[in-house]
Amino acid sequence: MKAREVLLLILIVAAGVFFHYAHTGKLNLDGDWEWGVFDFGVSYSYEESQTIEAPLPARLEVRNAHGDIDVRSADQEDIRLILHKKIRRRKEAEAREVADLLKPVITRTGDRIIISSNRGEFKKRNFETSFTLVIPRNLDVIIENSYGTVKAAGIRGGEIVNPHGEVVVMDVEGELAVTNSYEDVDIEGVGASCRVSAKHSDVSVRRVGGEVWIDHGYGKVIVEDTAADATIRGDHTEVAGQRIKGRVDVKTSYERISLRDVGPAVVDGHHSAVEAEGVAGSLKVATSYENVRVDDIRGDLMVEGKSVEVIGRSIAAREVRITTSYENLDLAGYSGSAIISLSHGDALLAPSSLDFPIEVKNVYGTVRLFLPKGEPGPIEARSRGGEVKWGLAEPPSINQTNGEAVVKAFLDRIQRPGILLSTTYGDIYIEESNGPRAE
Repeated sequence: MKAREVLLLILIVAAGVFFHYAHTGKLNLDGDWEWGVFDFGVSYSYEESQTIEAPLPARLEVRNAHGDIDVRSADQEDIRLILHKKIRRRKEAEAREVADLLKPVITRTGDRIIISSNRGEFKKRNFETSFTLVIPRNLDVIIENSYGTVKAAGIRGGEIVNPHGEVVVMDVEGELAVTNSYEDVDIEGVGASCRVSAKHSDVSVRRVGGEVWIDHGYGKVIVEDTAADATIRGDHTEVAGQRIKGRVDVKTSYERISLRDVGPAVVDGHHSAVEAEGVAGSLKVATSYENVRVDDIRGDLMVEGKSVEVIGRSIAAREVRITTSYENLDLAGYSGSAIISLSHGDALLAPSSLDFPIEVKNVYGTVRLFLPKGEPGPIEARSRGGEVKWGLAEPPSINQTNGEAVVKAFLDRIQRPGILLSTTYGDIYIEESNGPRAE
């Protein structure tokens, strides 16, 4: 390898490292250098405490850049503040000089109190400032941070912005809004609504009394034990939701969507596998090139798919409407009118009731219908290029083949819901569900 090529390779690697650190927040491009690949010296730690006496305004704002923020509530009227200073210098005397000059800044204005530091006064900022705050329970809290972990517990309500740091929140009385990227978000216990915007992180939201709204990018979203609606918007987001009493609305792509014990649900997943169990209401699914599996659906079921296998069990609906292709359909233990459109796949239907109509249109595939005991309505089955195989005890009224196999039965039972089956280049099987094929 020539010297020029070696130099070019070194420059490419260095540029990659540089932009990695800048992109993940370990290196700032605005002159506020943070510890990382270009840092030298020894770390020294210092603390400074202060009490902010009552009376206090209704809102607290904490503003920081590089460091952690920990806010906890207690039965008290004042604010107890600790500023943690972590300073990196070659000598301790230099670090001590910086620590003596680095101070908390308290500003009271109108209905709020603002806590920050005089970090901006320093030209060389290779240090961290972290805050630990114990506050009264009746304060709303707004936290703005950049690089570091933010924790909040027992606050009345608030908003947290922490683009490059982890966020952990517990027991919020009112509303909560979180904006984050690149680190995880963990929220448990919000009395009212909860909104999260997190583009490159895992998000966990549990025990929310109001609506949940999540704007996500890459990673996993978990929503559990909520009392109202949940809306999740993602790009490449894996979604797991359970025990959601309200309506669920999910849109994502390329990752699995799993719902359990939820209210009515709408799922839009591009190349996403979908699993739903225990849906108290209607379920509408649109996806492609993955499987859809549903169980215990207590409402209408609608599936719109392309190259999607559909497996459904225990569905109590007024209507089941499924459109898919190039994969099989297996629908058993369901009630409600069934409207099925399929191509290049096999369809198996085993309804639990004969009180609803059935219409199956297939192309290049088999249709198998297993009927429960009872009195079915008029049946018409047509197969072009295949056969209709009759397995019921009572023979059909019409059974003919003339380029197209046609079977008609129970034509006089016009008071009963009808059954219409058709396919091309595939067979149709009709028999009782307790017969050998169903076994």
